[in-house]
Amino acid sequence: MRPRLALIVAGATVVALVAALTVLMGRDDSGGEAPTLRGELVSTATSFEPRAHLFGEPVTARLDVVFDSALVEPDSVKATPRFDPYTIASHSESRESFGGITRVRSEYVLTCLTSKCLAPKSGFLEVPRTGVEYTPRALRNPLIASVDWPAVRTASRIGVKELEGLELLADVRDVPAVSYRVAPSTVTSVGYGVAVLLGLAGLVLLSRALALPALAGSVLARRRARLSPLQRALNLVKRSTERGERADSRRALERLAVELRQTEETDLARTATRLAWRRREPSGSTVEPLSDEVERVIAEEPR
Repeated sequence: MRPRLALIVAGATVVALVAALTVLMGRDDSGGEAPTLRGELVSTATSFEPRAHLFGEPVTARLDVVFDSALVEPDSVKATPRFDPYTIASHSESRESFGGITRVRSEYVLTCLTSKCLAPKSGFLEVPRTGVEYTPRALRNPLIASVDWPAVRTASRIGVKELEGLELLADVRDVPAVSYRVAPSTVTSVGYGVAVLLGLAGLVLLSRALALPALAGSVLARRRARLSPLQRALNLVKRSTERGERADSRRALERLAVELRQTEETDLARTATRLAWRRREPSGSTVEPLSDEVERVIAEEPR
């Protein structure tokens, strides 16, 4: 009996070892139990980790899409998640096969540091639905499955008691009167004075750069060149008479007499000579009638 019992024990041990090896080889360490479809083309599962978090704490969103690769094109499975008000900091995706069943797992690390992620009164934040697109092998056009996400519980990092304590830190104080080291009126006056001086200096430099005196002289010279000799002689008489220059007035009248003789105005020429060399000094009242007659002659000259 003892040899037979030993053989039974040895056989049972071998069977137990084979069963243990079979279980170990068939176990999926990376994804847990093999997923099931229960007659559906696509099955989804969503989760957040952690389900409750503080403001500013990262959250990991997980989306599992399970499908039969014999009925659904594997490359056509795509998810387009939106996690408003969260933003996606990073994204990773993995694919696993369990016989004819494929599982696509997408993980999103979410963050939010804006006021939209502050804890609401309900304490829960809800994110929009996610569309999962897939194309069955029997169809040409893709289908879209709608996936809901669980609500996320969020809490503030500042408690009610801490907020009450912050209120005691507020303080109201009277702002002192405005004071100036230098009176604004003084600064304004000095500023305007400096601006005027700089403007004058700029004009002086500009006149020198453009040679304005020489330019003005050339303009006057061209203007004089356009005047007839008789007109220049008359202008000289008027200018010297107005200034009271007696000697210059006599010479100017004699010059005018010479120009009048050249224009065959002998009567006016004799009048100019008589005024130039008579005993009384030439004056504006005595020269004015002659000037009017000479201007008439100039106006009648051909141009």
